[in-house]
Amino acid sequence: MATNVSHVDVEAAERTEKEKSRKYPSKLPETADPPVTHDRGSTLFSEREGHNLKFENIVMKTKSRDSKKKPPKEILKSISGHVPPRRVTAIMGPSGSGKTSLLKVLTGRAGKKSFDLSGKIKFDGRLVDPTDIEVRRELAYVEQEVSIPATSTPREAIRFSARLRLDRSVTHDEIESLVNEILKELGLEGCADTMIGGGVMMSGGLSGGEKKRTQLGVELVTKPDILILDEPTSGLDSYGAETIINVCQRIAQAGASLLLTIHQPPPTVVRKLDHLILLLDGRLMYDGSLGPQLNDYFAAKGFAKPDDYNIADWILTVAQVTPIPDLEEAGFFQEDAKKIKNEDIYDSQLEEKNGARKLLVHHVGLSTEIRLLFGREMKRLRRDKLAVTVRVLSTGFFGLFYGLIYLNIGTTDLSDPLNLQAEFGAIANILISTMFGVAQSALLDFPKDRPVFLREYSTNHYSVLPYFLAKLSIECTVTFLQALVQLVASYFLMALRMRFVVFLAINFVLGITSTSMGIVIGSMVEDPNVAAELMPVLIVPQLLFSGFFISIDLIPEFLRWAQYLCSLTYAIRLSSYFEFGDCTEESCQQLLARNQVIELDTFWYWIILIAITTGFRLAGMIILRGKANF
Repeated sequence: MATNVSHVDVEAAERTEKEKSRKYPSKLPETADPPVTHDRGSTLFSEREGHNLKFENIVMKTKSRDSKKKPPKEILKSISGHVPPRRVTAIMGPSGSGKTSLLKVLTGRAGKKSFDLSGKIKFDGRLVDPTDIEVRRELAYVEQEVSIPATSTPREAIRFSARLRLDRSVTHDEIESLVNEILKELGLEGCADTMIGGGVMMSGGLSGGEKKRTQLGVELVTKPDILILDEPTSGLDSYGAETIINVCQRIAQAGASLLLTIHQPPPTVVRKLDHLILLLDGRLMYDGSLGPQLNDYFAAKGFAKPDDYNIADWILTVAQVTPIPDLEEAGFFQEDAKKIKNEDIYDSQLEEKNGARKLLVHHVGLSTEIRLLFGREMKRLRRDKLAVTVRVLSTGFFGLFYGLIYLNIGTTDLSDPLNLQAEFGAIANILISTMFGVAQSALLDFPKDRPVFLREYSTNHYSVLPYFLAKLSIECTVTFLQALVQLVASYFLMALRMRFVVFLAINFVLGITSTSMGIVIGSMVEDPNVAAELMPVLIVPQLLFSGFFISIDLIPEFLRWAQYLCSLTYAIRLSSYFEFGDCTEESCQQLLARNQVIELDTFWYWIILIAITTGFRLAGMIILRGKANF
């Protein structure tokens, strides 16, 4: 609905861009160029290509199944603007004006399932799809919320990003040189080897500003042609804010197109901004240069800046205090003189769309991705001592508790049905404790890791498979440790009949299967509190169909099929077989028959548990990959 606010301003800006393009050519030729290879001698502020980023008629609406009862909300209302190279462009506007929404559209992170999107996004006149991985290699997006593992250090986080995103021919020394340069330029040398999160039983912990600068450093390793930052200075002191803006300014001067959102910047920061896009209620108020031109524009509309205001505070005051009808009457929101056809900005079949500049980047192999991810997970395991200690001690406590409750239950006479039921209850309670403890940890922890995965996957750090393999290896380690401690505390007190190694294996496989189920649910939700509310969905059916509280034969036939999806059912059958399989008493045989223990050979129960684990792991991978594709 809105276009550039002044034809004079646009013409002047275009003349300036033409002059700059002659000196610093940024437009890519239309003919096919050879792939661009990694510049081994480049530094953080090396000269780069840059792009003239333009967006036309960007419309963003919420989707509604019933438009009559709940009409769609229009978040962005035909926004058009441009981000020139070699300049720091700022998007400003009151809260709720659409700043972050516009950034998400431009970076391909606005979910198509939740929003109706239309408009065009162009790099140097080439229509591009921001979800295309080739486009994302040229575009870096630094979100407002920090999503870096708490147990990593700034040096490790930046090195991790560099090794996975740069060409595999880049040597270790070259990466270390780049990492040291980024740490120095962002003022992170003093905390380079301090853990980002800190906390109980962990040393360190960075300030908010240091975390934001670290996240910026993670994105700078690729030396992007377009850098987009969402509120990079929010919550920072003047030094931290100015440090980030200084780095942004130098990157822009090297040729990059730099776009950031900012809220009420101080005068020292305003002086380093070159271009402004001002939004209000999803509409464009201004798109042009800062300085005298902006002062003159507002003065011409009847809103001259008082002497005791800086220009940034003044334009935000005008936008927030003045009623929108008055702003419309003053001419801030001009209707589009020419309406272009709205097209899906994510449509890869558009005839006008040309491929982004191809970068010849040979990524590291699958084995390297797994090694780096496994190494990061191992550091997390060693450094987050509290989480591991609580998990292991809690299972050990319950193991000791059950061991004392069922003391020497394995030495009783099985001809007595009460003794048999008590021994069966002892086994079931240990298995339930294993399932509950392991599944709860996976269900609550995974939503915390989810933002890290989504950011790293969407920026081409690694694929889904190595991520899940690395997670699985660590989960196996912790699950085995939990099962071992619990059984050491309970098995010998109970004096169970089956071999210790067999019961340990059953508990371990059940635990891995339970973590797989927890990961599926954790992949679906963002909030750990919501994940906690879904815990009964994971646990209750397992208990009901395990044969512990009610015999399988007593469950109605139309519900009985659900037992085949419950891992606890097969774990109890395996345990019952190894505990009571040699018992010739009639009560033992009745228990085995009642719970369908001898329905299949035992090896099938092992296979089924592994199949359930594999199925849920694959489901989690598919769900996460879908979330990462927005």
